[in-house]
Amino acid sequence: MTPERRRALLLAVFAALAALVAWDRLAAKPDELVEPTRASVPTPSAIPVAVSTRASPVAIARLRPRDDYLDALQAEAADTPPPAIAVAPAPPPPEAPAPPPYRVIGKGRVDGRWEVYLAQANRVVVAHAGDRLDGQYEVVDIVPPTLQLALLPTREPRSLAIGPALDN
Repeated sequence: MTPERRRALLLAVFAALAALVAWDRLAAKPDELVEPTRASVPTPSAIPVAVSTRASPVAIARLRPRDDYLDALQAEAADTPPPAIAVAPAPPPPEAPAPPPYRVIGKGRVDGRWEVYLAQANRVVVAHAGDRLDGQYEVVDIVPPTLQLALLPTREPRSLAIGPALDN
């Protein structure tokens, strides 16, 4: 069966079903469509109200239709702008840690251990793993291409790029 023939057949089936449903609805009598109901809840105007001759400190208002309240609420909502939402300002982003005050001027491997030559102001510092630099930094590890430092006393990690290991 070709796709065009299949589509035509499905269209004919759906058209026949639609005609059948429409014919069934037209053949029904109006009183068969809706079942009559009896009023089980009295309307507010049908409720008897007892009138007292004594003075009462509380005044009881008559019942009003719900639509009256809804209309009043909708009118009030249209006149009143939505309340402003207070939004706390976002905290400032954390500051980037200050880089160590050293500049790498070279590195070398001596007796199987890496050492890094650092310049600070007018002096040169030779750093090995485990050394303390100026009482502020500890050299944690030297594995090219980085020198791992810890800021004392908080031990916050810092690193310096020292370049790749060159095997000569």
